[in-house]
Amino acid sequence: MNQIRRNPDTFKFWRRWIILGVMLSAPALARSQSIHIDINTRQRALAYEPLFITTAQQYNLDPRLLWVIACLESRFRPWAISPKGARGLMQLMPATAARWGVSNPYEPGQAIMGAARYVQYLGRRFDGRVDLTLAAYNAGETAVEAYRAGRVVRVGRKLINPFGLRTSGVPPYRETRTYVSTGIGLLRRLAVNKSATTIAYTTDARIVPTLKSEALTSAPSIRKSISYAADTNFSASSALTAATPRSISYQSR
Repeated sequence: MNQIRRNPDTFKFWRRWIILGVMLSAPALARSQSIHIDINTRQRALAYEPLFITTAQQYNLDPRLLWVIACLESRFRPWAISPKGARGLMQLMPATAARWGVSNPYEPGQAIMGAARYVQYLGRRFDGRVDLTLAAYNAGETAVEAYRAGRVVRVGRKLINPFGLRTSGVPPYRETRTYVSTGIGLLRRLAVNKSATTIAYTTDARIVPTLKSEALTSAPSIRKSISYAADTNFSASSALTAATPRSISYQSR
């Protein structure tokens, strides 16, 4: 060890590989928890489900995706503020809110509308892949692009993907891997009721109908990805299992 300390190049080499090992262990760490939606969270969700459904119809999205993002981001608390400055039900950063026409992120209707516009954009940008859409919402579009292409990207003084790793596109951050796996797990447990005003949650993912049996219209790319989340058409997320973070995710966009 003393020899390593005396040789800065050797120390940097091993430090780089230790960091890399920690990053690559993120998916395994993300699988160590389980999904649980308590009754208080479900009751808060009920107030916004009609908005999720009507807004999703307006932007040709799956309403379950908006439900899942609100759950992961704020647990359906419209006045939530993160330490990094994300605000409201959908935890929009100020720049993201402005980008998608949201003047008041604490107003649920505006927040859901802004998130829907953003999700629609991400779905188109990432070929309808729900795993990458969720990853980009959590870690940012630049991070997803960097790991998808396997290239180093500099943003200001920060390096994204400093080792030039290539993944399926989901960055190997523990928080993001957990966020994506949790989101996909929740999607498999949600179904839009026939009344099209509420979203049902079940603990048994096997009995949830796919969007093919729903009456709602969805964008073809998003629709296909979610409908086949459990089979080979969703290979990008097949290695991820359901997990729930111990606290609400506050990753900057």
